[in-house]
Amino acid sequence: MKPIQREEFTVRGLSVRTTNRAETQPETAIIPGLWQEFGRVCGNCAEPVRVYGVYSDYDSDIHGEFAVTAALPGDFPHPGAREVTIPAGTYLSFEGSGPCPATVIALWQKVWEYFARGNAPARTYRCDFEEYTGRESVAIFIGITNGKEENA
Repeated sequence: MKPIQREEFTVRGLSVRTTNRAETQPETAIIPGLWQEFGRVCGNCAEPVRVYGVYSDYDSDIHGEFAVTAALPGDFPHPGAREVTIPAGTYLSFEGSGPCPATVIALWQKVWEYFARGNAPARTYRCDFEEYTGRESVAIFIGITNGKEENA
């Protein structure tokens, strides 16, 4: 994996707050329901080029609460839509293809394993995102520090 510089961009969509612990149990997981509602709302949307799953507003690290937003670039046809700005910065990209959500779950496992290593770069915990470029193509971008303060 090579660090990638990404420019700031904004998306709009449906949002929930959760924890990784809650998402490991089917009875407390809410991210699947978020994506189901997103699909219901977007059923009449024109096929977007990209769809985003944005992880933001982290309380702390992988153990704290965070917001998850299922989003589109541009307008989102729902009165409760939330706008999220993905900040410019340095990200590591983890890419995969195959049926969702299995591919996304496997990629997140790779992310957690990678960052559990002692020599991994520090995560910013400002914003991470999934970028879906097709029904079976996804990249997860994890914000990392590049040796400079990134909490602007």
